[in-house]
Amino acid sequence: MEINTELGQPDETVKFSIDDKLENPNKRYDVKDEEIEEYRELLKQREAEKKQTTKTGKKGRNKAAEQEKERAEAERKAAEEKAAKESAVDSRVNMEDIPEHERRVVSRLDIRQQETDLFEEIKQIRQIELKYEKDNIKEKINKLVSDFDDEICEMQKEKYRLESDLKSADMKLILLYEELILLKSMEEKD
Repeated sequence: MEINTELGQPDETVKFSIDDKLENPNKRYDVKDEEIEEYRELLKQREAEKKQTTKTGKKGRNKAAEQEKERAEAERKAAEEKAAKESAVDSRVNMEDIPEHERRVVSRLDIRQQETDLFEEIKQIRQIELKYEKDNIKEKINKLVSDFDDEICEMQKEKYRLESDLKSADMKLILLYEELILLKSMEEKD
């Protein structure tokens, strides 16, 4: 990720996330107090809209339809804001908390350096190094993934072998049990 930012390329790494609803189905019916309050507010709004539509008649229905659209829009925006709040990391820093000398250093960092031929050459060398490092990391990741896939295939084959061995052992056990029953039934005749 750091290499991509330094190279100025988009981040190609795969970010894995776990869907809590799929991974923990037992939490599906957990309800938070905020959700209950939101639902109560929604019910109150709907009741108020019903009362208003019954009082105002046809004009009220048009207004109610408009209000329904506005309410749906407001709910959508609220859901988007809630999702944005949950997913975004709040990285805002209060400038008053930063000492004066550190603010000056930050402001000096924005000043551009004079670019010389040597600087350009060093920059190109760094780019080449970063690309090489990135390719090595990608190669290692691909090797790890392929090794993992190969191990999974081997485990599946071993599982199938063990299942067939268990099935044949079960069949032998059933056969021996049937022979025992047959021998016991013949024992009376002997």
